[in-house]
Amino acid sequence: MQFHVQSRRSSDLTTLIVAWSRQNWSTIRFCLLFSFFVGGILLFLETSGISKSLQNLLSTKQAQLTSWFLSLIGIKTQSAHAIVFQPQGFAIQITHGCTGIKQLGFFIAGVLAYRCSIVHKLRGMVIGAIATFFASYVRAISLFIIGVYARSRFDFLHDVLWEIVMILITFLVWLFWLKRMG
Repeated sequence: MQFHVQSRRSSDLTTLIVAWSRQNWSTIRFCLLFSFFVGGILLFLETSGISKSLQNLLSTKQAQLTSWFLSLIGIKTQSAHAIVFQPQGFAIQITHGCTGIKQLGFFIAGVLAYRCSIVHKLRGMVIGAIATFFASYVRAISLFIIGVYARSRFDFLHDVLWEIVMILITFLVWLFWLKRMG
């Protein structure tokens, strides 16, 4: 008798799960595809020689643009490879994590996982690339300024606050793209 009651509860639970899955299939599909694309993009970024070359190029160009902009606003800097520095002063190295390429990877995974036309996906990727790289330039410039004028705040702003801001920007740009599609 006890077994029969347990079997019936198990059957009710299975029916409930199947009904829920059918009702929420588009969300489940998005989550599965998003996870798949994030894994593939991160694997590519971490292992591909092409990706390493692209990341080195992005780091160097970001350092050059950061130094150029800082010089425009009166902070004398130079750049060498992926380093922005003041002679006998503060310096930052633009690493691969500073370029916004991983945030762009998450953004692209969200675009690819969402069900829409290829044209909308391509527009989304362009919007995401522009927004992500612009935000990472603003991040580098602001962190250099903080490093020069408020060094004690640099680590917190670099390691915590700007990480959160970059995640929020990525998510908000993705939501903006979704709204513009509809």
